[in-house]
Amino acid sequence: MRFAVGPAALAKRPDFRSLAEGGLRWGFLLIFDPMGQLRFLARALLALAVPAFGAAVGCSGSEFNGDGTGGQAGNASAGASGSGGSATGGSSGSGGTSGTGGGSAGIGGTGGGSGGSGGSAGAAGSGGTGGGAGGSAGSSGSAGMGGMGGLGSTLDLTNFCAVTADLLCDARQDCCLSSHGFIPADCRQNYLDDCAMDIADVIATQKTFDPTHIDECKDGLERIFSTCTPTAAETLEEFAALRACGLIFQGQKTQGQTCARDSDCRQSTDPTVSFTCGGLLQFIGLGTCRRATVRAEGGACEVGAGADALVLCEPGLWCDVTADIGVGTPPFQGICQPAAPVGDSCALVGGFDIQCGIGAYCDVAATPSPVCAAGQPGGSACNEGNECSSLVCNPGTALCAELVPYVTARDCGVP
Repeated sequence: MRFAVGPAALAKRPDFRSLAEGGLRWGFLLIFDPMGQLRFLARALLALAVPAFGAAVGCSGSEFNGDGTGGQAGNASAGASGSGGSATGGSSGSGGTSGTGGGSAGIGGTGGGSGGSGGSAGAAGSGGTGGGAGGSAGSSGSAGMGGMGGLGSTLDLTNFCAVTADLLCDARQDCCLSSHGFIPADCRQNYLDDCAMDIADVIATQKTFDPTHIDECKDGLERIFSTCTPTAAETLEEFAALRACGLIFQGQKTQGQTCARDSDCRQSTDPTVSFTCGGLLQFIGLGTCRRATVRAEGGACEVGAGADALVLCEPGLWCDVTADIGVGTPPFQGICQPAAPVGDSCALVGGFDIQCGIGAYCDVAATPSPVCAAGQPGGSACNEGNECSSLVCNPGTALCAELVPYVTARDCGVP
C-alpha cells in the first residue's frame, strides 16, 4: 500500500519582514497524510532568520571573507662582497658594502588574515683576500599589515539596516527580475522599515543582537539566491548556515508561545535545532514559536501517525524504521541512515516511500524492479508529492507544482 498526499494550503512566502525574519524561508511545510506519512508540502517549514547583508550572488570578494591570507614576505638580498687588495704588498682592499635589508612584507588580505612576516636581514659583506673587513649586515624587512575583519566586525545597531539593505536588494535582483520585477528604491525602503522594528526591539531590551553570525549566514544566502527557486533538498542542505542567520536577532519567546515574527523566538543552543514563528494566524500576531530539528546520520527519527513532523534527517539520509515496523505502533521509531542513491533499487517500508531520502522517490513502476528516481520538474504527471522536486503534487491536476521563487513581490519592491 502506498499512501498518497492530500491537498495542502500554501503557507507564506519569505518576505524578510524583519532582519531576523527576513531571510531564507524554507519553502516547505511538513505535514502527514491521513495515515501519518511524513510529507513535505509547500512553503514554510522553517523561516530561518536571514539578515539582509552581503548575500549578493557572486560577491565572494575579500571584503566579506573573514579568512583572508596575508601578503607575501619581502625577499632579503645579501650584501655584496668587498673587493680585497692584492695579497702581496698592496694596500688592503676596502670592506664590502653593507647588505641590503629584507623587503617589507606584503599587506594582509582584507578578510582578516594576518600579515606576512618581514624579510630576513641581509648577510654581511665578506672582505676581499687580504682586504678589509666586510660590510655590516643589512636590517630586516618590516612585518606586513594584518588584514581587516569580516563584515560582522563592521556592523552595529547604528549602521546595520542601511548597510544590509543595499546588499540584500542587490542579492535579490536577478531572482526578482525573473519572477516579479524589481524596483530597487522600494525594495530598499521595505527592508529598512522592517529592519527598524528589530532594532527598536533590541533597544527596548526585548531582543538581542549579535552580528558576528553574518558572514556564515551570507554564504548560505549566496547559494540560495543563485538558485532562486530551491528545492526542498537544496534548502535543507543549507540548514547549518541559515540557522546562523537566526542567531543575529533573537527574541525571548520559546516553544509554543505566541509570536508575530520569527525574530520574536529565541534560538536553541543545540546546533541541530532552529525556531520559527509559524501558523496561519502569524500575520495578526498570533503565530506560535515552533522547533525544527535536522538530524545527522545515527540520529533518532520517527515516521507515522503522531510523529513529530518537524524532526528531519539530513539530505542524503532516510529514517530507517525497518526494525520497528510490524512490532511497534505508530509513530514508528527509527535511525537516520544513508538513503539509497538515484538509480539504486528500493522498496516501500511498511507502505512508506522513504528509502530514497528527500528529493527522490521509489519508482515502483520501473522495470524490472523499483529504483530510486529524482523528483520530477513542475508539470510532470504525479501521484504523490515526493515524486516532484517541489514535493507538491496538485490533487486536481495530478501534476507536479512548479518550484516557487525565493522572493515575494514585496521583497522586490513591487506593489
